[in-house]
Amino acid sequence: MMDNSVIDNLKNLIPNAIRIEERACKQLGFGSLQRKFTIHSKGGVETFIFVKQVNPDIAATLNISAKEHLFYTTVIPKLLDFVKTSCNDEEIKRLIPETFAHLYGHFMIGESNYFVFQDFVSAGFKVVTNPPRAPLPIGQRMHIVERLAMFQGAMLALKQCKNEFFSPVLTEDRLLKESGFDFFDGAFQVHLTITQALAKGLLDRNAAVIRKLPHCKDPSRILTVIDKLRMQFPRPFQQAYHLPINENTANLIWGDCHGRNIAVNEDKCVFYDFQLARKWDSLEDYVQFVAACFSLSEKINYIDRMDKLYHSTLLRTLRSFKITSDPYESLDGFIAARKRLGAIHLPYFSLNAFVMDLFVDRLGMQGFLQELERLDSCGVEGVIDWATEMDDWSVMQEMLDAILDYESYCQ
Repeated sequence: MMDNSVIDNLKNLIPNAIRIEERACKQLGFGSLQRKFTIHSKGGVETFIFVKQVNPDIAATLNISAKEHLFYTTVIPKLLDFVKTSCNDEEIKRLIPETFAHLYGHFMIGESNYFVFQDFVSAGFKVVTNPPRAPLPIGQRMHIVERLAMFQGAMLALKQCKNEFFSPVLTEDRLLKESGFDFFDGAFQVHLTITQALAKGLLDRNAAVIRKLPHCKDPSRILTVIDKLRMQFPRPFQQAYHLPINENTANLIWGDCHGRNIAVNEDKCVFYDFQLARKWDSLEDYVQFVAACFSLSEKINYIDRMDKLYHSTLLRTLRSFKITSDPYESLDGFIAARKRLGAIHLPYFSLNAFVMDLFVDRLGMQGFLQELERLDSCGVEGVIDWATEMDDWSVMQEMLDAILDYESYCQ
């Protein structure tokens, strides 16, 4: 925990610093804000990140924040105590606590709850980037696969060994809300519209598209896959949320596992941003990470190795808590579950880099929403004109590859 002088300094700095951001945040319907502060404390100069969370008891419409509140105040402390007292594998016992951003403390100002974390970026960590934007070496991404398996293995063990704690958590109203799904489903449909327009531009021999996207070998197949996706998954997040759940593998998942929510430093990695935490199959975090952080060729070349690494690490973690059964029964059962989840989520998360790189970074969240609405009504030529103006064709190529990815990875 922080000493009182740091808390007092933060309490004085926060209200004025977030006033403008908070107004924009409320307009967009998001419930959390981040800001970095440098504090001169007794231990010297330290840098902290604070995250403002709306009080979960007073804002039902902002339940995304409530999920993260639950994760940091209830689930992670219980998990870390369980690992400390029950795990018999010293490496796993050391690595799991390092997996989460260190929470120094949290406090209330009025109706708002503020979390204060160490600024791990200033401590030498860097945020993982998604392909094709200079991704991490394969070895480091394999380390993240391993840590995901340890995290979910420990969570499955916690559910099995401490059900009196876990069962009420999994039925929390905060986790049952479908917050944000309409937004994500709408964005997914626009992704398909843009990809469809680019593929049609190639088929129609549009000079700008042919010149900028020379690597697309089969645009007609892309259009076929898009038609299939539109029919199968008109609302993928809503559909995934309502799929039957295997209670043997159901767990509290992170729910937003992609490169921008992971920071690395050599062999260490930190997970953060649990605003989409929910009850679902424990394998989904792994499926999301593979979809978002490995290119099509990397998935083809490394998926067998990744599956074996994740599955073996999951079993090792469970054994460290004296659980000998395999929740997926076998490696083949594990792969079948991965394909089932990937089929519904892979298309969205494969396009996640496009959303973040091309829209949010350049336009901000407000501009992102406006641009999505505009593109959804554009015809093929309008989208091609827009793409030419944006002139970021490496990301456009990634979109086309992601659609082909669906067939090669999930079928």
